[in-house]
Amino acid sequence: MEKKEDAKVLAKAITRLPENQRIAFTLNKLEDLSYKEVSDIMKTSVSAVESLLHRAKMNLRKDLEREL
Repeated sequence: MEKKEDAKVLAKAITRLPENQRIAFTLNKLEDLSYKEVSDIMKTSVSAVESLLHRAKMNLRKDLEREL
């Protein structure tokens, strides 16, 4: 039961990410695509994807810490 609650909290936090961070995070972490595949889909560089994912993780961490 607790895992379902955690998943709901995480899913809600993901929806609050800026769009480009949300897309990169979803493609990489949930769809299991490589940085290169994400960069091709988003028409950006691999380094930009790395930056987006880093910022997404930081934003999620801050958001989830507030939830606790």
